[in-house]
Amino acid sequence: LLVAYSVASAVAMGLYFLLLLDLAAVSTRLSAFVLSCRHVAPEVLLFVVAVGFAVLAFSCTVSALSQSHEDFQGIPSSAGSFVRIAFRMFNRDGYDSMQRREPALYTAVTFFVIVAGIFLGNLLVAQLNAAFRSVREDMDGFARLNRAELIAAWMPSVSARRWKSFLAKLRLEERLEFNEGDVGMAGGLQMFEPASAHPTTVESIRRFGGSTSLEAPWPEEEAGAGFSEEDRFDKLERTLEKAMKRM
Repeated sequence: LLVAYSVASAVAMGLYFLLLLDLAAVSTRLSAFVLSCRHVAPEVLLFVVAVGFAVLAFSCTVSALSQSHEDFQGIPSSAGSFVRIAFRMFNRDGYDSMQRREPALYTAVTFFVIVAGIFLGNLLVAQLNAAFRSVREDMDGFARLNRAELIAAWMPSVSARRWKSFLAKLRLEERLEFNEGDVGMAGGLQMFEPASAHPTTVESIRRFGGSTSLEAPWPEEEAGAGFSEEDRFDKLERTLEKAMKRM
C-alpha cells in the first residue's frame, strides 16, 4: 500500500507542475517557448519510437547469437543494455571486454550505435530544426492567443466589484493624446515609445479644420485633393526611394 501511495503522490506532483505551465502566459517570450516545445514534442516522440524499434530489433538479434556476455543474456537484458548504450550510460569497460571476448556481439553493438546514436540522433536534430523554423514567426501571436484564452477562462471567477475597480483604474473614459495638446479618442491605453522606434514620413491621421462637435456634418474632401502639391511631393519622394533601392 505504501508503494502505491508513493507512486500516486509522484504522479500527482508531476501533474501539479504540469499545470504550473499555464503561468508561462505571464511572459509572451516564455509562453512562446513553451508553445514551441509543445509543437516539436511529436518529433521527439517519433525519435523515441524509432529508437525503441531499433532496441527491440537488435535485442532479438544478439539474443540469437552464440555469446556469453552477462549484459546480453536474453531479450529483456539485451534491451536494457541497448537503451543504456543509446543514451550513453553503458560502462566503457564493457566495450573492451566485449571486443576481446565477443567480436560478433561487438559488431552488432557497433551497428546499433551507428543507427541509433548517429543516424537517428542527427535526424532528430534536423526534424526539430525544421519544425521550429515552420512556427518560429507565428509563436508570439500564438502566445498572445493562449494568454487571451486563459483570461477568458478565468473571467467568470472574477467578482463584479473587483472588475469594476479594475476598469476604474484603467480610466478608459479619458481621451488619449496623440501628441501634447493633440487630443484624440477615448477607450484605449496610452503607451510611449522612442520617436526612432517606428519612423514614418507619411501622416496617417487626416485632419480637418472647423468645429469638433458631434452634431457637425463630416467635412467633404476638396475635389482634386489627390493631386495637391503635397501629394505630388510624396509621389516624387517614393519614386526617388525606389530608384535608390534599385541602384
